Amino acid sequence: MKLRNFLILIFLLVVLIPSLLFWAWPFSKALDSEIDEVHERHLVIANNLAMALERYYQDVTSAFKVMSFHLGTGTEREEINELLDVYDFQSIMLVANETGRVIDCVRRDDKPCARTIDEKTLSFAKEFLVDGVVKISPVVSDQSFKYNSMLLVVFPIRKNIAIGCLSTNYIVEMGKRVAFGKKGHAAILDQRGNVIAHPLLDWIKTHKSMAETSVVKKMMAGETGVETFISPAFFNEMIAGYTAVPGAGWGVMVPQPIAELHKKAEAIDRTALLVMMLGLGIALLIAIPVSIIITRPLERLSLVTRSIIEKENFDAHLDMSTPRLLPLEVRKLNDNFMEMMGRLRKSRESIARLAYTDMNTRLPNRNFFQKMVQQALLEMTEAHSFGALLFIDLDGFKEINDTSGHRAGDDLLSMFAKKMMIHFSLWDDTQDNDYFLNHKSFHDVILARLGGDEFVVLFKNITNRDEVKSRVEALQADVFGEYELYGNIKLSLKGSMGIAIFPEHGTSYQQLIKAADMAMYKAKSKGNGSLCFSETFADQH
Repeated sequence: MKLRNFLILIFLLVVLIPSLLFWAWPFSKALDSEIDEVHERHLVIANNLAMALERYYQDVTSAFKVMSFHLGTGTEREEINELLDVYDFQSIMLVANETGRVIDCVRRDDKPCARTIDEKTLSFAKEFLVDGVVKISPVVSDQSFKYNSMLLVVFPIRKNIAIGCLSTNYIVEMGKRVAFGKKGHAAILDQRGNVIAHPLLDWIKTHKSMAETSVVKKMMAGETGVETFISPAFFNEMIAGYTAVPGAGWGVMVPQPIAELHKKAEAIDRTALLVMMLGLGIALLIAIPVSIIITRPLERLSLVTRSIIEKENFDAHLDMSTPRLLPLEVRKLNDNFMEMMGRLRKSRESIARLAYTDMNTRLPNRNFFQKMVQQALLEMTEAHSFGALLFIDLDGFKEINDTSGHRAGDDLLSMFAKKMMIHFSLWDDTQDNDYFLNHKSFHDVILARLGGDEFVVLFKNITNRDEVKSRVEALQADVFGEYELYGNIKLSLKGSMGIAIFPEHGTSYQQLIKAADMAMYKAKSKGNGSLCFSETFADQH
């Protein structure tokens, strides 16, 4: 056998053996990979949707309580009418507890109110009464609403009952936003397992009960997870991420047919076959000198990708010098690879930003803050230096949300965060003030929003308690004071502050955040925007 033929044979074997091994990769592995991805993705979608619905539930109940206190008092109706429009109520009425007589009533359509409500509706509303608490009933039928559905909102007040007729439009539209694949969707159920939002319109209008479905039973029990079940809507096996909405008792489910996952796995299988056949065809047509030329740039590519895998070096540069005899596609491999790397970097940054950033304030969220603080504590421990964790709670924030609305509250949080960043010279009007992208350049402080009206600051490499107090007082002077919010709302903002010193009050993130939190509550009890240091030492945890 000639050397040339021998080399060609070896080349074919080198291509054929790995291709056959790749082809022999079990179909089930591809399917398992798809199912593992679904477990994470669908549950994240369900949890995010549940968080949005929880926020909506809190806003509706808070607004309803405000409207209820205005009923029967003879006060102006302008605020009630505005809240009816904002939260899509058809009407709100004050009803005598025993007789069902309508004492006072406000309707969006300005039609006259009934003098009494029927005994069945009154009895149904009483089922959900809880002293001092606004409750929302399961979905009920009403032809005057878009989807023939409404929710009763009830609240006991002055020995009477405030009853509101709430549209389900917002909940239905929230469900419609989740759609993927051919039949991937979201289903939102009330506390009795009846459909509020679903891709099948008939199910919405008839309040289809799914209470006997195993996954719905778990949702109604307040559980969160992923489960497979037979869909009564599409009559096939589904896999769904599910969870419950705290407070409301609603359930959120994000199902997808398992058949769609099978199709994806089959596509991977076909791609593997195509790759194998293509490799064999190329191997048969390429001569030894050409194969040598081709392997050189591929070896360079292998080195770069290995660097990415082992070191996560996404700034790697591929320098590929190829003869002009080769196809244009090969010569452009360098450009295409670098373009792919650029897109991959952007995708990673976008995913990380969503996972670690509070989207309202653009500050790090609780998870990102904990990650950065743990790293900072390691560095300060090795350097035998000191630090301080400041815990800030805005005074009266809940009242601002309740009285001025969620938009004003969000504006206040955003403006407060901006003032903090300006104070620490982290804000530049000419650049993108993205903390996630720029945090590596911040050496002395780490800022974050923990949630609600709680903010934290880690001061690194401090010298003593007096320095901390001086820096915090300077921050206090800059960020608290007069604010003008959305809707021309003006207010004077104060906040309670607690400080924990590292390592005096704690050597770990959990110890420091707990100590600072306790100090903040002590400051809050003093009132008037007070500041307190922790009195809990590291050896007391």
